[in-house]
Amino acid sequence: MWASRVMAEQMWGAVPFYELVHWGGMEPTAGFGGSQTLRGARFGRWRARDKAVLNTELRWDVARARADW
Repeated sequence: MWASRVMAEQMWGAVPFYELVHWGGMEPTAGFGGSQTLRGARFGRWRARDKAVLNTELRWDVARARADW
């Protein structure tokens, strides 16, 4: 299966520097890095008021679970 994700954010006002690494919204997530935004990058490496990320990845099932109860 082919999966992709696009996210963008822009902050206004006096934003504290320690908040520049996080993504806001209804469900706040960690900034760039980790499994939620940019795999393979260390969390907190980049920080900015304007952020955008595009992830594309190829996924496949190694094993499938069956519920034959």
